[in-house]
Amino acid sequence: MKYIFTFLIALCATVAFGQTETIDFETAGVGADWTWTAADVNPTFTVKANPHKTGINTSDKVVEFIAKTTDNNWTLAHSEGIGEFTFDATNNSVKIKVYKPTISDVAIKFEGTSTAKEVKVPNTVTNQWEELTFDFSSVNGNTYNKIVIIPDFVAPYSTGKDRATDNTLYFDDIIAPKGVTTTDPAPSDAPATPSEAAADVISIFSDAYTDVAATWNPNWGQSTTVTDEVIASNNVKKYKSFNFSGIEPSATIDVNSHSSIKLDYWTADAATIKVKLRDYGADNAYDGGDDIEHEITHTVSTTSAWQTLQINLADFSTLTAKNIGQIILTASTSGGGNSLVYFDNIYFSKATLGVAGLSKNGISIYPNPFANHIEIEAAHAVNQVRVFNITGQEVLRAAPHAATFRLDTKNLSKGVYLLSLESNGKSTTAKMVK
Repeated sequence: MKYIFTFLIALCATVAFGQTETIDFETAGVGADWTWTAADVNPTFTVKANPHKTGINTSDKVVEFIAKTTDNNWTLAHSEGIGEFTFDATNNSVKIKVYKPTISDVAIKFEGTSTAKEVKVPNTVTNQWEELTFDFSSVNGNTYNKIVIIPDFVAPYSTGKDRATDNTLYFDDIIAPKGVTTTDPAPSDAPATPSEAAADVISIFSDAYTDVAATWNPNWGQSTTVTDEVIASNNVKKYKSFNFSGIEPSATIDVNSHSSIKLDYWTADAATIKVKLRDYGADNAYDGGDDIEHEITHTVSTTSAWQTLQINLADFSTLTAKNIGQIILTASTSGGGNSLVYFDNIYFSKATLGVAGLSKNGISIYPNPFANHIEIEAAHAVNQVRVFNITGQEVLRAAPHAATFRLDTKNLSKGVYLLSLESNGKSTTAKMVK
């Protein structure tokens, strides 16, 4: 009897793991109360009474999706209402019913902690309901929490807006994995308040200063959603399903008299954070022929705690006029998936990241700049040292298991490096120059 009971528990667990559900958009069903975002560029997404109760679909509610000639070929709708799930052999066949006036690909895409996966299947009939099947078996084991529907994926690509007419189409009854809705991880505290004088700062976002006017998360086809949150009585920006996102000041920012860009971040899952600046050039206009971009990659060494990232503007060595028209932030998990990051205190500063000896968490690191070695003195044994270049590539690793030691750096080229140390259960990072 004991063995039968154990078997039944295991069977139930297996069934729960591979559950599917039908997103039917009915009032008392699934999907109608989710938050759906229509994007790329301005399509309409409306849950309404089924105007074509015929054939294989006589349900009451469907989605009306109008893809316009002014929309991108890949205009879409997406939602995180599906919750988080993992593909396996029992739930990797996804279906959707469509009613379309033209023949074109229908694409279904899933995004989340794993690398995004998109599958395209064309409808074969027009002006009648048809059920399409999408095979996601190639990503068994991958975990996602966002569904993206591209119901009229136009081809071939010429301008990116190649739809000849506005297309009104309908979709319904999406059979997809049943996810679990969870609470997003979040910080419980606020980062330290910046202490620099307001006259030395151009603030993009901070309670400590007056911010410049800017457009946040402009629609560039990203999956990122940006929301304003209050944590520990402090305003922060929450970047969810974060792959990339832009900040566009209403006027370009002249940073010639400033030395660095700073930001505070908190993440539980990002492995890298990238900061890209777009210089609009001497003509001070977007895409005027002299625009230049430069991106710096930061490797995340400490998660679930507020960290300060400061990058000297000199590290953005290709920028010339320093008329900054865009700040682009990018992040990814170690598996290449989207991440969750909170940001605060984003600003340009007249302060330069120091090049004297550094002291952090009771650890002394010197000299800075260094030549053929770096001296490290700590109160506790340092278990591991990792050195990264400005592109995020690890270029040196050591396991000294000592409190005081010398790190051999003679084989490193001249440049800027990030030094990461693990000691007494804590991670310490320092920016170093050779």
